[in-house]
Amino acid sequence: MFRAANQFQCGCAFNCLSLGLSPLSLSNMPGRPLSDTEKTRHAREEQDSLMHCAVKLFLDEKKKADGTKPLSAKAACKQTSDSFFVETGRRIQLNESTLFRWAKGGKSKAETNAEKGWLLPSEVEQVIKYAIVASDQGFPPSHRRLREHVNGICSARLGAAFPEFGIGKKWSCRFVEKHSNRLGTYWSRPLDTARGRAVNENTNTAWYNIFIHTKTTNNVPDELLYGSDETGILPGGGTTQRVIGRKGKIVLESPVS
Repeated sequence: MFRAANQFQCGCAFNCLSLGLSPLSLSNMPGRPLSDTEKTRHAREEQDSLMHCAVKLFLDEKKKADGTKPLSAKAACKQTSDSFFVETGRRIQLNESTLFRWAKGGKSKAETNAEKGWLLPSEVEQVIKYAIVASDQGFPPSHRRLREHVNGICSARLGAAFPEFGIGKKWSCRFVEKHSNRLGTYWSRPLDTARGRAVNENTNTAWYNIFIHTKTTNNVPDELLYGSDETGILPGGGTTQRVIGRKGKIVLESPVS
């Protein structure tokens, strides 16, 4: 059994947790089984992280000044793979040609694909936080709403270079799956009438404080405050649908208009 990512030492005195080592033992954790896509992604991330360890070992060996012969690329791959096998009982083969390419500044397939994505790394973090904060406040975004949010971000940065139809319909599904360690999809559940009537002066004040803070912080003009009725609740909030929120939730509740 894999003990912990930060306990694996690949022989180069390098903590692989700092590289985001994500072992497939995650698939053995209780809860929903991983999809084939998630398993493939976890396997790729694990192999890439292990290759980073091998590259670090190879480059450190080349810097040795004690007169001993440094490890070759093939030996660095084998030593890293053997160390991982001893620690986990699983064998991951590493390619010396890939090590050479990475050591010269090459990038992994995942890094290359990330550069082709619509969002910048900072924007990815922004979208994740948006989904978490919105759901925690009782307004979990649907897939459609998340796509609209991302379309707005990309359109503002790319201008005419961003297609009019925006990102694809399946983009939000792939995004949530890719960041399944932080996000999840759930069925929304409307707040019933009894709980709605429990609103008092304190909760009402707290809601408006959040509203004003959000409006002020994001410089939202008054003309964009559309789609709300006299109670300030979004219409359609009582319908049940798949929504996005913080990982670990079972059901997300939305207010009824």
